[in-house]
Amino acid sequence: MLKKLKDNNQGMVFITVLAFIIVSMVLAVSILSLNISQVNTTETEIRRIQSEMLGLSSLAYSHALQLNGDSYANAVLPTETLGPIDFDSSINIITSGTPPPNSESVPINIIISY
Repeated sequence: MLKKLKDNNQGMVFITVLAFIIVSMVLAVSILSLNISQVNTTETEIRRIQSEMLGLSSLAYSHALQLNGDSYANAVLPTETLGPIDFDSSINIITSGTPPPNSESVPINIIISY
């Protein structure tokens, strides 16, 4: 019986094509998964960088408020839209506690949410 199976070449092309299709599908799915993962990581990094830049601009805004005489003024900035994402930011100036000695600095807490 094993000799009959060994000498029988019928269906060999089908098995070869089937193996090629399976290998191609596995490679295609893995490449697609890798690309989707990279897109998600890139979008997260873009949001992080945008929120960091908005936080730095909020710091400059709070400094301008203090220069205008609105010291210790908390502020809620309007919603900023960068691309398809809405960013909400608020500036909380911490008045409790004592500032560092010989310093005019004021602790500021800037919250950016998206």
